[in-house]
Amino acid sequence: MAMRGATRSSPARGRPRRGAYHHGRLREALIAGAIDLLSTRGTQGLTLREAARKAGVSHSAPYRHFANKESLLAAVSEDGFRRLIDAGITAAAGERDPARKLRVVGISYVRFAAENPALFRLMFGAEVSGERHPSLREQARRGFSLLGSAVAEAQAAGVLRAGSPVELAMPIWVLAHGLAMLTIDRQVPAELREQVAIEPLADWLMSVLLAGLDAGGRFTH
Repeated sequence: MAMRGATRSSPARGRPRRGAYHHGRLREALIAGAIDLLSTRGTQGLTLREAARKAGVSHSAPYRHFANKESLLAAVSEDGFRRLIDAGITAAAGERDPARKLRVVGISYVRFAAENPALFRLMFGAEVSGERHPSLREQARRGFSLLGSAVAEAQAAGVLRAGSPVELAMPIWVLAHGLAMLTIDRQVPAELREQVAIEPLADWLMSVLLAGLDAGGRFTH
C-alpha cells in the first residue's frame, strides 16, 4: 500500500533460485542474492561484492546493472513492492465481498512485513529515495492504488461511505502499516501476543476501523 500499500506471500514467478546464476538473468540473481544478504546481515552487510558472490559471478559483474550499492538497494526495494502487491492481489482474488476484500488486503500487508522484516524496513526506510529512482516510486504508487481500488469498490457496493477513495484509504494504510511495524519491532503488547495471533489481530483491528467508515452498519467484528 504508499505505500512505498489472505494468502502467504511468495516470490514472483520466474525468479531464479537464490545463489544460482542463470545466463541472461544476472540482474535477477543479484537481487535474489541481495535479499538473502539483507535478511541475514542487514543493509550494512549488503554489498555489490557480496551479492556477486551469492550469485556466483565475478566482483565486477554487478556493475553491468547497478552503478553502486544504492541502485542495488533500490532494485531490491522495488522487487519487494512487487511481491507486496502480488500478495495483496492474491489475497483479494478469492473475495467477492468488498468489505472482506478490504480486510484481507490489510491482513496480507501485515503478513508480508512479518515474513520479510528486513526487506519491509528497507522498502519504507530512508536509505533509498524514490525521488532518485522513478521505477521504485512507481511501484510504491501501484501499491497504494491497489488499496484505493478496493476502497472504491466498497464504495460502489454501498458498504463504505462516500468520499475520496484516497482519503479513505489513508487511515486503512496507516493502521496496517503501524501494526506491521509494531509486529516486526516486537512492540505488540505481550498480553495481545499471548491471546491473539497476529493475523486475527490484524483482522479485528481492520474491522474496528472499517466500522467507523461504514455506510450502513455492515462491517462487523
